[in-house]
Amino acid sequence: MRSVNLVLRWVLLGVLLMARGLPDAGNVVKGHDLYALQDMAELAVRLGSPMSYDRYGSVLLLEDFERGLNAWSKTILGVGGSISLTSDRVYGGELACYLDSGDGAIPEARITKYFPPVSLQRVGLQTAFSVGFNVTELQFIFVRGDGGESHQFNVKYEHGTGKLYYREGWAVWTEFANPGVLFDGAGNYHHCKVVVDLETDEFVIFYLDNVGYPMLGCTPYTFAAVVSPFVSASIMVKGAVLVSGDVWVDNVFVTTNER
Repeated sequence: MRSVNLVLRWVLLGVLLMARGLPDAGNVVKGHDLYALQDMAELAVRLGSPMSYDRYGSVLLLEDFERGLNAWSKTILGVGGSISLTSDRVYGGELACYLDSGDGAIPEARITKYFPPVSLQRVGLQTAFSVGFNVTELQFIFVRGDGGESHQFNVKYEHGTGKLYYREGWAVWTEFANPGVLFDGAGNYHHCKVVVDLETDEFVIFYLDNVGYPMLGCTPYTFAAVVSPFVSASIMVKGAVLVSGDVWVDNVFVTTNER
């Protein structure tokens, strides 16, 4: 009887000391009011990760622009346009990427990152951005080249109307959502993420400020392009003919193994 009572006491003690948030079989014992944390994404955010919104997928690229712009290809088509690092409007850290479209016939500025090919799966392009003045549109672009064709997954936010479009052809844009005009010009940031399926060759979803807009059935702009296989991610700002538009971009992620 004594041995039975001793066992019961140890079981009761184990229950009292068991860490909260874990199953009864959990192997962590705490003697104080502490809680278990098994979500590594949550832990990373608490330790300072710039990925604090959508945490799905495996990170292929994490770019916070703290180490410069040398890893990016820069394209400036507008007159007087520029792409540079700045500390005057950041989402996190000390620096963000500033894109000024310039003006003229093609008022555009774009940054692009090229990658080796990835297996056919769901991938994502995620970023935080702050809209400046005179922006007509922003584009978030993921491209896959398979050696014979280029598959361009291109989402456009039209600032004048607040509408979202995806690109179906050379000059064919189809509206898929109307979230409204974003708050601009005050140093505030917005968040977006586009997820595409490279295997089925279609869009999956576009998130804007934590609202998801499903895109299943929407297909990319595809055309013949005989180049070696590659993937790339781009962010572009477009202004007007007479005035330039600008945007600040921070915390860019490219992810694989998306749901």
